Amino acid sequence: MTRNIVVTGGAGFIASHLCDHLIAAFPEARLTIVDKLTYAGNLDNLSEVTKSSAVTFLQGDVCDYNLMHKVTKEADWVIHTAAESHVENSFLTPLSFSMTNTMGAHTVIECCRLNNVRKIFHISSDEVYGEIEPPTQANELSALAPTTPYSATKAAADLIIEAYRKTYGLPVTVIRPCNIYGTRQYPEKIIPKFCTLAARCLPLPIQGKGTHTRFYMSVHDLCRAILFIDKNALPADTYNVCSKNEVTNLEIARIICSIFSLDPDSSIEFVADRVYHDKRYAMDDKKLRAYGWSEKNSLSEDIKLIAEWYTTRS
Repeated sequence: MTRNIVVTGGAGFIASHLCDHLIAAFPEARLTIVDKLTYAGNLDNLSEVTKSSAVTFLQGDVCDYNLMHKVTKEADWVIHTAAESHVENSFLTPLSFSMTNTMGAHTVIECCRLNNVRKIFHISSDEVYGEIEPPTQANELSALAPTTPYSATKAAADLIIEAYRKTYGLPVTVIRPCNIYGTRQYPEKIIPKFCTLAARCLPLPIQGKGTHTRFYMSVHDLCRAILFIDKNALPADTYNVCSKNEVTNLEIARIICSIFSLDPDSSIEFVADRVYHDKRYAMDDKKLRAYGWSEKNSLSEDIKLIAEWYTTRS
Protein backbone atom coordinates (compact mmCIF):
# COMPACT_ATOMS: atom_id res chain seq x y z
CA MET A 1 0.00 0.00 0.00
CA THR A 2 1.30 3.44 -0.94
CA ARG A 3 1.59 5.71 2.07
CA ASN A 4 0.89 9.42 1.86
CA ILE A 5 3.11 10.94 4.55
CA VAL A 6 3.18 14.62 5.52
CA VAL A 7 6.14 16.02 7.49
CA THR A 8 6.03 19.58 8.80
CA GLY A 9 9.24 21.49 9.44
CA GLY A 10 10.95 19.12 7.03
CA ALA A 11 13.83 21.41 6.08
CA GLY A 12 14.94 21.64 9.69
CA PHE A 13 17.49 19.58 11.59
CA ILE A 14 15.43 16.71 13.00
CA ALA A 15 12.80 16.45 10.30
CA SER A 16 15.26 16.44 7.40
CA HIS A 17 16.94 13.37 8.92
CA LEU A 18 13.50 11.88 9.51
CA CYS A 19 12.66 12.35 5.83
CA ASP A 20 15.83 10.41 4.95
CA HIS A 21 14.75 7.57 7.23
CA LEU A 22 11.18 7.59 5.89
CA ILE A 23 12.29 7.38 2.27
CA ALA A 24 14.62 4.49 3.12
CA ALA A 25 11.94 2.64 5.12
CA PHE A 26 9.06 3.28 2.70
CA PRO A 27 10.44 3.64 -0.83
CA GLU A 28 6.91 3.41 -2.22
CA ALA A 29 5.61 6.31 -0.11
CA ARG A 30 4.57 9.72 -1.33
CA LEU A 31 6.12 12.31 0.94
CA THR A 32 4.91 15.90 1.28
CA ILE A 33 7.22 18.24 3.17
CA VAL A 34 6.01 21.58 4.52
CA ASP A 35 8.43 24.17 5.86
CA LYS A 36 8.26 27.92 6.40
CA LEU A 37 12.01 28.20 5.73
CA THR A 38 12.88 30.36 8.70
CA TYR A 39 16.55 30.92 9.56
CA ALA A 40 16.82 27.34 10.89
CA GLY A 41 15.35 25.71 7.79
CA ASN A 42 17.62 24.87 4.86
CA LEU A 43 16.66 23.27 1.58
CA ASP A 44 20.17 21.83 1.35
CA ASN A 45 19.11 19.50 4.17
CA LEU A 46 16.66 17.93 1.72
CA SER A 47 18.98 17.78 -1.28
CA GLU A 48 18.84 13.98 -1.48
CA VAL A 49 15.18 13.26 -0.74
CA THR A 50 13.88 15.94 -3.11
CA LYS A 51 15.56 14.15 -6.01
CA SER A 52 12.69 11.68 -5.82
CA SER A 53 9.58 12.38 -7.89
CA ALA A 54 7.55 10.98 -4.98
CA VAL A 55 8.61 13.90 -2.76
CA THR A 56 6.85 17.27 -2.84
CA PHE A 57 8.16 20.33 -1.02
CA LEU A 58 5.82 23.19 -0.09
CA GLN A 59 7.00 26.41 1.49
CA GLY A 60 4.35 27.41 4.00
CA ASP A 61 3.37 28.12 7.58
CA VAL A 62 1.74 25.49 9.79
CA CYS A 63 -0.51 28.27 11.10
CA ASP A 64 -2.02 28.58 7.61
CA TYR A 65 -5.27 26.70 8.07
CA ASN A 66 -6.15 26.50 4.36
CA LEU A 67 -2.74 25.15 3.46
CA MET A 68 -2.68 22.55 6.22
CA HIS A 69 -6.24 21.44 5.49
CA LYS A 70 -5.30 20.89 1.83
CA VAL A 71 -2.02 19.15 2.66
CA THR A 72 -3.58 16.72 5.14
CA LYS A 73 -6.62 15.88 3.01
CA GLU A 74 -5.14 12.71 1.48
CA ALA A 75 -2.62 11.98 4.24
CA ASP A 76 -2.33 8.59 5.90
CA TRP A 77 0.32 9.77 8.35
CA VAL A 78 1.18 13.27 9.54
CA ILE A 79 4.38 13.90 11.51
CA HIS A 80 4.39 17.37 13.03
CA THR A 81 7.88 18.56 13.87
CA ALA A 82 7.71 22.24 12.91
CA ALA A 83 8.59 24.45 15.88
CA GLU A 84 10.55 27.40 17.15
CA SER A 85 13.05 25.62 19.38
CA HIS A 86 15.80 27.92 20.65
CA VAL A 87 15.02 28.74 24.28
CA GLU A 88 16.94 32.01 24.35
CA ASN A 89 14.98 33.29 21.34
CA SER A 90 11.79 32.56 23.27
CA PHE A 91 12.89 35.08 25.91
CA LEU A 92 13.04 37.76 23.20
CA THR A 93 10.01 36.92 21.04
CA PRO A 94 7.68 34.77 23.15
CA LEU A 95 4.57 35.50 21.09
CA SER A 96 6.16 34.08 17.94
CA PHE A 97 6.74 30.86 19.87
CA SER A 98 3.10 30.75 20.92
CA MET A 99 2.00 31.20 17.32
CA THR A 100 4.19 28.47 15.84
CA ASN A 101 4.45 25.97 18.69
CA THR A 102 0.93 26.18 20.08
CA MET A 103 -1.32 27.66 17.39
CA GLY A 104 0.62 25.88 14.65
CA ALA A 105 0.27 22.52 16.39
CA HIS A 106 -3.42 23.16 17.03
CA THR A 107 -3.97 24.02 13.36
CA VAL A 108 -2.27 20.85 12.20
CA ILE A 109 -4.14 18.67 14.68
CA GLU A 110 -7.50 20.21 13.82
CA CYS A 111 -6.93 19.70 10.10
CA CYS A 112 -5.95 16.09 10.77
CA ARG A 113 -9.19 15.64 12.72
CA LEU A 114 -11.33 17.11 9.97
CA ASN A 115 -9.60 15.00 7.34
CA ASN A 116 -9.71 11.78 9.41
CA VAL A 117 -5.95 11.23 9.30
CA ARG A 118 -5.46 7.78 10.80
CA LYS A 119 -1.97 8.28 12.23
CA ILE A 120 -0.54 11.48 13.72
CA PHE A 121 2.79 12.05 15.45
CA HIS A 122 3.69 15.23 17.31
CA ILE A 123 7.27 15.97 18.41
CA SER A 124 7.30 17.57 21.85
CA SER A 125 10.21 18.10 24.27
CA ASP A 126 11.62 16.92 27.58
CA GLU A 127 11.46 20.56 28.67
CA VAL A 128 7.69 20.39 29.21
CA TYR A 129 8.43 18.66 32.54
CA GLY A 130 10.53 21.59 33.72
CA GLU A 131 13.57 21.37 35.93
CA ILE A 132 14.13 17.91 37.42
CA GLU A 133 16.20 17.52 40.57
CA PRO A 134 18.61 14.56 40.67
CA PRO A 135 18.16 11.65 40.95
CA THR A 136 14.51 12.11 39.92
CA GLN A 137 13.25 11.42 36.41
CA ALA A 138 9.95 12.47 34.87
CA ASN A 139 7.75 9.79 33.36
CA GLU A 140 4.85 10.24 30.99
CA LEU A 141 2.41 10.69 33.90
CA SER A 142 4.47 13.42 35.56
CA ALA A 143 2.91 16.86 35.74
CA LEU A 144 3.86 19.35 33.05
CA ALA A 145 5.77 22.18 34.72
CA PRO A 146 7.35 24.36 32.02
CA THR A 147 9.60 27.22 33.11
CA THR A 148 10.37 29.11 29.88
CA PRO A 149 8.23 30.60 27.11
CA TYR A 150 9.52 27.87 24.77
CA SER A 151 8.63 24.97 27.05
CA ALA A 152 5.29 26.56 27.96
CA THR A 153 4.27 26.72 24.29
CA LYS A 154 5.25 23.08 23.79
CA ALA A 155 3.36 22.03 26.92
CA ALA A 156 0.31 23.95 25.73
CA ALA A 157 0.36 21.98 22.47
CA ASP A 158 0.64 18.72 24.42
CA LEU A 159 -2.40 19.65 26.50
CA ILE A 160 -4.42 20.49 23.38
CA ILE A 161 -3.48 17.11 21.93
CA GLU A 162 -4.49 15.34 25.13
CA ALA A 163 -7.86 17.08 24.96
CA TYR A 164 -8.29 15.99 21.33
CA ARG A 165 -7.55 12.41 22.31
CA LYS A 166 -10.24 12.48 24.98
CA THR A 167 -12.83 14.58 23.15
CA TYR A 168 -12.51 13.18 19.64
CA GLY A 169 -10.54 9.97 20.13
CA LEU A 170 -7.92 11.37 17.77
CA PRO A 171 -4.99 8.93 17.30
CA VAL A 172 -2.11 11.26 18.16
CA THR A 173 1.24 9.94 19.38
CA VAL A 174 3.35 12.45 21.30
CA ILE A 175 7.12 11.97 21.30
CA ARG A 176 9.07 13.74 24.06
CA PRO A 177 12.79 13.49 23.25
CA CYS A 178 15.80 14.60 25.24
CA ASN A 179 18.41 16.90 23.66
CA ILE A 180 19.05 15.74 20.12
CA TYR A 181 22.42 16.04 18.40
CA GLY A 182 23.61 15.44 14.85
CA THR A 183 24.63 17.06 11.60
CA ARG A 184 22.48 19.83 10.04
CA GLN A 185 21.61 21.35 13.42
CA TYR A 186 21.61 25.14 13.29
CA PRO A 187 24.70 26.38 15.20
CA GLU A 188 22.80 28.10 17.99
CA LYS A 189 22.64 24.86 20.00
CA ILE A 190 25.63 24.00 22.15
CA ILE A 191 27.30 21.19 20.16
CA PRO A 192 27.23 22.78 16.67
CA LYS A 193 27.90 26.22 18.15
CA PHE A 194 31.01 25.04 19.99
CA CYS A 195 32.20 23.04 16.97
CA THR A 196 31.98 26.04 14.64
CA LEU A 197 33.69 28.28 17.20
CA ALA A 198 36.44 25.77 17.95
CA ALA A 199 37.11 25.30 14.23
CA ARG A 200 38.01 29.02 14.12
CA CYS A 201 39.90 28.91 17.44
CA LEU A 202 37.35 31.23 19.03
CA PRO A 203 36.32 31.12 22.73
CA LEU A 204 33.59 28.70 23.79
CA PRO A 205 31.13 30.66 26.00
CA ILE A 206 29.82 28.72 28.98
CA GLN A 207 26.80 30.22 30.73
CA GLY A 208 27.09 30.32 34.52
CA LYS A 209 29.36 27.61 35.90
CA GLY A 210 28.58 25.06 33.18
CA THR A 211 27.10 22.58 35.64
CA HIS A 212 23.70 22.37 33.90
CA THR A 213 23.14 18.84 32.66
CA ARG A 214 21.23 17.40 29.73
CA PHE A 215 20.72 13.95 28.23
CA TYR A 216 21.93 13.77 24.62
CA MET A 217 20.65 11.40 21.94
CA SER A 218 21.46 10.99 18.26
CA VAL A 219 18.94 12.28 15.75
CA HIS A 220 19.15 8.85 14.11
CA ASP A 221 18.02 7.14 17.31
CA LEU A 222 15.06 9.50 17.51
CA CYS A 223 14.13 8.70 13.91
CA ARG A 224 14.45 4.99 14.63
CA ALA A 225 12.20 5.41 17.68
CA ILE A 226 9.48 6.98 15.52
CA LEU A 227 9.74 4.16 12.98
CA PHE A 228 9.79 1.59 15.81
CA ILE A 229 6.50 2.93 17.19
CA ASP A 230 4.98 2.80 13.70
CA LYS A 231 6.29 -0.66 12.80
CA ASN A 232 5.14 -2.22 16.06
CA ALA A 233 1.75 -0.47 15.93
CA LEU A 234 2.14 0.87 19.45
CA PRO A 235 -0.88 2.66 20.94
CA ALA A 236 -1.34 6.34 20.10
CA ASP A 237 0.04 7.62 23.39
CA THR A 238 2.84 9.73 24.86
CA TYR A 239 6.37 8.32 24.87
CA ASN A 240 9.53 9.69 26.45
CA VAL A 241 12.53 8.97 24.22
CA CYS A 242 15.85 9.36 25.98
CA SER A 243 19.44 8.13 26.03
CA LYS A 244 21.78 7.25 28.87
CA ASN A 245 24.18 10.11 28.02
CA GLU A 246 23.84 12.72 30.81
CA VAL A 247 26.48 15.42 30.30
CA THR A 248 27.14 18.89 31.71
CA ASN A 249 27.65 21.88 29.45
CA LEU A 250 31.21 22.15 30.71
CA GLU A 251 31.88 18.52 29.79
CA ILE A 252 30.58 19.19 26.27
CA ALA A 253 32.98 22.12 25.96
CA ARG A 254 35.93 20.06 27.19
CA ILE A 255 35.15 17.21 24.79
CA ILE A 256 35.06 19.62 21.86
CA CYS A 257 38.30 21.28 22.99
CA SER A 258 39.92 17.85 22.99
CA ILE A 259 38.70 17.08 19.47
CA PHE A 260 40.15 20.35 18.16
CA SER A 261 43.35 20.05 20.26
CA LEU A 262 42.54 23.23 22.17
CA ASP A 263 43.54 24.05 25.74
CA PRO A 264 40.23 24.14 27.64
CA ASP A 265 41.60 26.55 30.25
CA SER A 266 42.27 29.20 27.63
CA SER A 267 39.46 28.29 25.19
CA ILE A 268 36.49 28.12 27.58
CA GLU A 269 35.04 31.48 28.56
CA PHE A 270 32.55 31.71 31.43
CA VAL A 271 29.82 34.26 30.72
CA ALA A 272 26.67 35.50 32.46
CA ASP A 273 23.92 32.92 32.75
CA ARG A 274 20.71 33.22 30.74
CA VAL A 275 17.55 34.85 32.12
CA TYR A 276 16.36 31.51 33.44
CA HIS A 277 18.32 28.32 33.07
CA ASP A 278 16.94 24.94 34.14
CA LYS A 279 19.66 23.01 35.92
CA ARG A 280 18.62 19.59 34.65
CA TYR A 281 16.13 17.77 32.44
CA ALA A 282 15.72 14.03 32.96
CA MET A 283 13.15 11.51 31.74
CA ASP A 284 12.21 7.95 32.57
CA ASP A 285 11.73 6.21 29.22
CA LYS A 286 10.98 2.70 30.50
CA LYS A 287 7.60 2.79 28.78
CA LEU A 288 9.07 2.71 25.27
CA ARG A 289 11.99 0.49 26.24
CA ALA A 290 9.53 -2.10 27.58
CA TYR A 291 8.38 -2.61 23.98
CA GLY A 292 11.96 -3.36 22.94
CA TRP A 293 13.33 -0.04 21.74
CA SER A 294 16.86 1.02 22.66
CA GLU A 295 19.31 3.57 21.28
CA LYS A 296 22.20 2.47 19.06
CA ASN A 297 24.38 5.57 18.89
CA SER A 298 26.53 7.11 21.61
CA LEU A 299 27.65 10.70 21.95
CA SER A 300 31.27 9.75 22.66
CA GLU A 301 31.47 7.84 19.37
CA ASP A 302 29.52 10.34 17.26
CA ILE A 303 30.83 13.70 18.36
CA LYS A 304 34.11 13.61 16.42
CA LEU A 305 32.27 12.92 13.16
CA ILE A 306 29.84 15.73 13.93
CA ALA A 307 32.74 18.09 14.67
CA GLU A 308 34.31 17.17 11.32
CA TRP A 309 31.02 17.87 9.53
CA TYR A 310 30.76 21.36 11.03
CA THR A 311 34.45 22.06 10.42
CA THR A 312 33.96 21.69 6.66
CA ARG A 313 31.18 24.28 6.85
CA SER A 314 32.83 26.84 9.13
